[in-house]
Amino acid sequence: MRAAMSLPILFALMYSANAEDIVLFQARPGILIKDSKYGPVAEFQKGLFGAAAEKCDLDTSKFGRPDHIIGRNVTRLVQAVAACGRFPSLRNTRAETTGAVTATLWQLVAPSVPPPTVVQRAYIMSLGNEATDYTDIEFNLGTTDPGIMTWGPQGATSGQAFQVQRILKIIDRDNKPLIDAAFGSEASEARRFMATRTEKATTKVIAAVMADPARRRIWKEGFVKLGDDRAVRSAYDDLMGASGTAGIPEAIADFYRSYWAHCWQPTEVDYAFFLDRAVQMDVRQAKTDAALNAVAEIQRRLERSLSAAERRRAIAANFQGGNTQMIGDRLARDVAFYIDGIGENELTDQKLIELKVNQSEIPTQLKGELSGWRRRTGQKASDFGFSDARLAPVPAKLSGREPACVR
Repeated sequence: MRAAMSLPILFALMYSANAEDIVLFQARPGILIKDSKYGPVAEFQKGLFGAAAEKCDLDTSKFGRPDHIIGRNVTRLVQAVAACGRFPSLRNTRAETTGAVTATLWQLVAPSVPPPTVVQRAYIMSLGNEATDYTDIEFNLGTTDPGIMTWGPQGATSGQAFQVQRILKIIDRDNKPLIDAAFGSEASEARRFMATRTEKATTKVIAAVMADPARRRIWKEGFVKLGDDRAVRSAYDDLMGASGTAGIPEAIADFYRSYWAHCWQPTEVDYAFFLDRAVQMDVRQAKTDAALNAVAEIQRRLERSLSAAERRRAIAANFQGGNTQMIGDRLARDVAFYIDGIGENELTDQKLIELKVNQSEIPTQLKGELSGWRRRTGQKASDFGFSDARLAPVPAKLSGREPACVR
């Protein structure tokens, strides 16, 4: 009697046969895709390495070890698993031909871990730009970053929105001994920091910590201990995540409302673009409205509609942050969200400046987008499976409020 087909394999066969096998991640040569070490990519890799060894009888030592990074080793291992003959639904797919991590592959090798959604992958892409995990803090006094001290994958700030203080207060309320254990002799100063409500007060505390190497080390080690605690990560996500109250969901909703005002429907790439800007910039409805009105003005001047990628580039040209020193960095990040849809030969300073509606106010930093992007990450939205051919999910707070023209 033929053995019953396992549910994961049955699901993958059905998925591949009845729907597009969506690419979740595609690491191009020289490009690394980094998730949090506590994120779904690390769990997927454990399943991939396990399937390689147990199902395909592969020597996995040739492919490194499971971590939270998708690069050359994982790409090669995906191809080897897809070609080993034990997973027929992977033959002649992107998994076998290019080493892409597809939804079908993910379900086959890591059935207990749901494939990351558009929203989750947008956070993963933004994490790569922020370059910090839950265990990492950055002291920013003396730099162009106004965050004073930032923490974690979404760059929670201790200046501006005082997000770090808000998270620490939640932790201290729910588990007071945790702050004592993490910061030791600095616990009282950590609580004094939590109580700061102005940038002046926050700067005073952090400047004193930065000035003393021993204290600086204790604070860094303290956040390592905090970030390694599941409850702390949950508290962080509750505030900074897609359903949190740190301002990121509100900023994304502002972009949606501004798009809808022109009857434009945000795509997957748009969503990732909105989120990455929300993490780094001060995004408000008045600013997104002005940016999208500028896009509409450009369309009138050109007497044609802009593509989704062209719209994002026009937003980049017309909506910069208040800190002029960060304009170049923001532009370098923005390129990742429109380079898939605009050829590199089109990404010139002249054509970018032509997209600026107010020609009397052109920042000197609004140039070198392509070279800046290459230095920054060189990543593309397509590396994370995003497509302008698919619409983005509507944020929960806006569900049912879509105007008739986009329903």
